[in-house]
Amino acid sequence: MRGGKGGQVTFPYLQPLVDHELTTLRTCVNRQQPFGTADWQARMAALLGLASTLRPRGRPRTSPEK
Repeated sequence: MRGGKGGQVTFPYLQPLVDHELTTLRTCVNRQQPFGTADWQARMAALLGLASTLRPRGRPRTSPEK
């Protein structure tokens, strides 16, 4: 952390998120699901009992009758 122009504090290790990362982060926050790689999300969801947050929303589609 160091002082920038006009007394602003800058954090050189922070990088702005690209669009797909921001969209993924917003989805995770809104659905209350873990944020990270798919493997890490699955492990944390199992550990914390959040498996339902990883499934698609809504009722599953019915299969056509044969």
